Amino acid sequence: MCPSEDDYSLAEAIQQLSSKKKQVVSEGALSAKADLDASKEGQDLPSEGRRVRKNMDIVEEFTASVRLLVSIFKRTQFDQLALFITNPTRVLILNFFIGILRGIGFTIGVMMVMGVVGFFLFPDTHFMHTLFNLLQLS
Repeated sequence: MCPSEDDYSLAEAIQQLSSKKKQVVSEGALSAKADLDASKEGQDLPSEGRRVRKNMDIVEEFTASVRLLVSIFKRTQFDQLALFITNPTRVLILNFFIGILRGIGFTIGVMMVMGVVGFFLFPDTHFMHTLFNLLQLS
């Protein structure tokens, strides 16, 4: 049986319709169709391998970002700051005692500077003798 001209014109009409259809169909749909055809033939799925590789790249990038954040949090002691924020009374008490210790340190420092200045400015007086007497009374 010999193909007639009507068969050729019908094949051409179908080809023209399918070429117009390709403009409407997305690349994702065409990729899925290629995957389906490949799986029917028992071949490896090329686009699935690409998807898996892309997902692995995303996971690796996410892991690197998390590691960077962890190192930043360790260096800035963010966890301690978060603990302070969650317990404000502890912050107040801690700051109160730190203030007391700073005040004591300032007082001791001023006394030492005044002692050295007094020792050199008033060498004739019994400044050091008086200071030792005061310290012995304590």
